[in-house]
Amino acid sequence: MALNILVVDDSSVMRSIITKTLHLSNLPLGEIYEASNGQEGLEMIDKKWIDLVLADINMPVMDGLEMIDRLKQNPETKDLSVIIVTAKSIDKDVEILIKKGTGYIHKPFTPETLRETVISMIGGLDEQQVVDEVSKGDNLEKRLYKTVALVFEELCLMLPSSELEEGQQNARFEVAGSVGFQGPFSGRLVVTMCGGLLPTMATNIKGKESTSKKEQFDALGEVANVICGNLLPTLAGSEKIFNIAAPEIIENVESSVNNAELPKAMVQLGLEKGRADVLLFIDNDETSYFKERQE
Repeated sequence: MALNILVVDDSSVMRSIITKTLHLSNLPLGEIYEASNGQEGLEMIDKKWIDLVLADINMPVMDGLEMIDRLKQNPETKDLSVIIVTAKSIDKDVEILIKKGTGYIHKPFTPETLRETVISMIGGLDEQQVVDEVSKGDNLEKRLYKTVALVFEELCLMLPSSELEEGQQNARFEVAGSVGFQGPFSGRLVVTMCGGLLPTMATNIKGKESTSKKEQFDALGEVANVICGNLLPTLAGSEKIFNIAAPEIIENVESSVNNAELPKAMVQLGLEKGRADVLLFIDNDETSYFKERQE
């Protein structure tokens, strides 16, 4: 059963974040529709087959509370699953919605949180199908993208995109950060910044209006380290131990990657007007350890 989902939020950025998180959640997805307020949401539900609604509370024209009340009053939509996605803590309004059978997700949230909430809300969703969906798409590149995207969103406060615009595709090398690791398998992870992203990323992380070059390099090293530290447990299991070396900053494009060395996985993310390339290298192709975990 593929889920047709309606995302209702007056912020186009938040709608994009929710849609991206849905794609990272490994849920069996059909169509994803969008609406900017409750009235548009009701109109969309009249036109399309919707299995689940993810909605904000505070919206112009018609808020989430009124939209949900109308859905519950309509015999044709009273059983439609609705999850409120809001930055509000559980207050009186939210408690009333929960008592009516509405789900609740607090912003910010992760793909795992979203998946668990959806599974708990959708009656008849075959959990084995969800497991199969995860297994089918749970390859190295997908795990790498999921980890990198979350780090840039949560640590760097930057919204990544997997679809690159022409300017992002042609963005020039700026600097790279590399971290080596040893454990059940060994290798290194390289984060390459292109198109002048480094100062913006550093100011976001440091919470300052401007940063020195050293602070920018420190921020890049921290990002590479966090990505590596979060990625490896998803490959080998949380119980396995890795030693991660101190980050190395590479200012020369020729030194960032050996052309004779092929990465085991690589992802590119559009960020602001630039691009981040993240490459995972495994020494001596020591991937049999976690290949078995993906089969």
